[in-house]
Amino acid sequence: MPYAVVLYFDKQSGNTIKKVWESINASGMTANMQEAGIYPHITLAVFDQLACQPCESTLAELAAHTHLIPLQLHHLGIFSHPEPVVFVAPIPTIELLMFHQAVIQTLSVDGAAPRDIYQPGVWIPHCTLAIGFEQGKFPEMIELSMGLELPLDISIEQIGVVEYQPLKDIFKYDLAPE
Repeated sequence: MPYAVVLYFDKQSGNTIKKVWESINASGMTANMQEAGIYPHITLAVFDQLACQPCESTLAELAAHTHLIPLQLHHLGIFSHPEPVVFVAPIPTIELLMFHQAVIQTLSVDGAAPRDIYQPGVWIPHCTLAIGFEQGKFPEMIELSMGLELPLDISIEQIGVVEYQPLKDIFKYDLAPE
């Protein structure tokens, strides 16, 4: 099963995203993000295999030495392949990009490597708003997503690892307070 390394939003920002998810879910045209057990996040990497015990201690150490990461969700975007996705994306700060690179370097040991789209220089940081809908429904999904007032200031407060499908939290750690 694959494992995702994710950054979790502060509670207030998370609740704002959840309201958009609820609006999108009410349309009946897409997968229900909340029923899947997902909390608003940005995925740093997906690994097809991950040695969780060394990974956990490594990420716990990294979290303990990383302050909360302020970001601004700035724009909506779409991915059309391999499946349609509507997302909200932050302005990629140097701090976020360096943290991403540190996580990838730290976890890419013993032949483990994240999927190609999560490699530094290729990765597009984003928070999924809608997934699992017909490609012809992009206009409706964009319109529903525009219920999110942008820009939105958020704070990344935790890092964690989830296993999926089905979704299962493996662990999460708070980033260091300021």
